[in-house]
Amino acid sequence: MRKSALLEKTILLVEDEKEVREIIQLILRSRGVEVISASSPDEALQIVSSRLEPIDLVISDIVMPGMSGPELMRQLGRTRSETPVLYMSGYSERDFEPLGGGGRIAFLGKPFLPDELVERAESLIGGENAAGGMQDVQDVI
Repeated sequence: MRKSALLEKTILLVEDEKEVREIIQLILRSRGVEVISASSPDEALQIVSSRLEPIDLVISDIVMPGMSGPELMRQLGRTRSETPVLYMSGYSERDFEPLGGGGRIAFLGKPFLPDELVERAESLIGGENAAGGMQDVQDVI
């Protein structure tokens, strides 16, 4: 069995639905990931502003109350522009318009299998092209 690219990495998870957030945390923690979770974009901004250690990946829902995932990433990009992002949504990727930007992103449609989440996250952290939705940061919505 190969060593996961996620082992000992830190992922910021931003998901407003508690049950979904808890399941994703379990999946990632079972792979040796440190998961910092936020229930809203505002909470994520607070976490990042007080954190000196690096964040290896942001996993964010796209549609959330108050602020979208891409808007959150625009704000985070001021200080963490190199951090890759995995956007998740129950909507189809086709429902979102390209925005433009720099960096690495991928899209994962809900619902998804645990292995799909892990493979996408590994490819982003490893810098490989993620099949099905690898684009520049903020190229979604």
